[in-house]
Amino acid sequence: MARSNSRVGALLRIVTDADFPVPPPPDDEPATPESTREELLGDQTRRGPAIRSAFLQERGGDRAPGSLQHFVRERRLFALQLYLLLHCRARSEPWDAAFPAATWARMLDKTNTGAEGTVSRSWRWLEDHQLVRTERYKRMVRAYLLNEDGGGEDYTRSRDFFYFPLAFFREGWHTRLGLAGTSVLLICLDKSRYSPWFQLRTEPQSSWYGISPDTLQRGLDELREASLVQIHRRKIRDSKARFGTTTINEYLLLGSFANPDLAPLLILPENSSS
Repeated sequence: MARSNSRVGALLRIVTDADFPVPPPPDDEPATPESTREELLGDQTRRGPAIRSAFLQERGGDRAPGSLQHFVRERRLFALQLYLLLHCRARSEPWDAAFPAATWARMLDKTNTGAEGTVSRSWRWLEDHQLVRTERYKRMVRAYLLNEDGGGEDYTRSRDFFYFPLAFFREGWHTRLGLAGTSVLLICLDKSRYSPWFQLRTEPQSSWYGISPDTLQRGLDELREASLVQIHRRKIRDSKARFGTTTINEYLLLGSFANPDLAPLLILPENSSS
């Protein structure tokens, strides 16, 4: 038996040490944020997930501000990005997704030391606000969507929703838009469901979403500077105005965030600007 084992060992050494007649394939490069997003979001449709409008503003009753206000007031940009990313993955029952913390962080371009801890803290924050529930799964956290209104109920589909385009992550907008820009983009996506042009008056309408007028204006400025929104100044009849009209701003989402269902209605006015 010992003699047989020595022969096998000698044969293995000969094969191992021999030159390969054909070079072996090289090692793969490590996964990057871009390649990770492409692999894990690549099979998703362009329209992206449907998000309840109640996430922005409650429906019925007093129409109080929705859960978005908590992200803005507590300056939780990463938690908002993580929550939107979960929506992009959890698109069928049981409305869940499970990845290592490092994978979630990499998809959001967070590769620095401590990124995994940031992911874990963000899941806890989302759980505290009853937007997700989590459980341990092997060495990962499995996150389940809850109703977007923050009431803690199990997630179900809604007829009152807006689409969140996957282009936000695929085109890297999560690295270019801040908290104000991301929040206002969500509001604009909801406002443009039925008409490509919409109004968003900073003073009266900011209170609808529980954010300040300055935040709303700052978000609009971010979107305009990023060429994601077009602005058209339009005169409307106003019986109380000195000259009988008042000038208002109307907005139009551009690029991947334009509503494809409304494309035939899109005619740019001559005095619109980006």
